[in-house]
Amino acid sequence: MTPVLAVLTLSNFFWAYAVVLAVVWVRAVARTDLRDHIGHFAGLMGVLVPGVALVLLTLMVGAVFQIGWLFVLLALAFPAAIATGLHLEVAALTEPDAGKEAQRVILTVLLAAVFTGYALR
Repeated sequence: MTPVLAVLTLSNFFWAYAVVLAVVWVRAVARTDLRDHIGHFAGLMGVLVPGVALVLLTLMVGAVFQIGWLFVLLALAFPAAIATGLHLEVAALTEPDAGKEAQRVILTVLLAAVFTGYALR
């Protein structure tokens, strides 16, 4: 497996996990009281901003010091930051359950395989 294909596959996995968690988060927020929706959105933004800010800082450092491999790292860091933030918020909103998490991982693997298949086409 070439390094580019490895980065593409991992990036697609993180994006797929972020998509699955976004759907889970929206469904979990929809089950809460309508008055709590803005608070949950603010909480989600609160966990997403540090990760995205770190990605932007990495981008600036790579541009200033002309470090080319940092840009490859960004292909992994940005979706990983999104997925991590969503995972933290989903964990706060739902009860931890190994069965549901296994379903999410299986769905993520299938979705990542579809993403990778379309990207390699």
